[in-house]
Amino acid sequence: MSVKKVEQKTMENLLELEFKPALDYEKRLVTICSSMKFRYEIRQLRRILKEHKISFYYPQIILGQSKRGISPVIKKRLTMNFLHKIDNSDILYILNINDYIGNSVLLEIGYAFAKKKIIIAKEKVKDPDINAMVTYSLGFNNFVKFLKKKKIAL
Repeated sequence: MSVKKVEQKTMENLLELEFKPALDYEKRLVTICSSMKFRYEIRQLRRILKEHKISFYYPQIILGQSKRGISPVIKKRLTMNFLHKIDNSDILYILNINDYIGNSVLLEIGYAFAKKKIIIAKEKVKDPDINAMVTYSLGFNNFVKFLKKKKIAL
């Protein structure tokens, strides 16, 4: 399939996106933010959240395309769709591994912070300016325990 056909098909799929959580748990909705470098970890976290019946959104993974292979129009649409997911969420979970936070994730953190969302990172963020926006640093298991609390104290 040609690159142009892949882009057209991808754009058609994006236009059909609906913002529905994967599962429902006490109406807490999580958005997972991550670099596509961490596809495996995104899948692992999705599995854990599904097992615990926790609702979540996650980055759309476009298979077979590098970041540079996505047209500006599609990238803009993906970004706007993802920011809409953050709007509908209560908590932003950052999959930062070995202190890596990409440009898109940094944009999403800033957006969530401006929207007064709870921001949780998998690992402590070393950059003090970014860390100032993060509410907690919790690995997967502690994150699930946190979500299952009846009341979340900030």
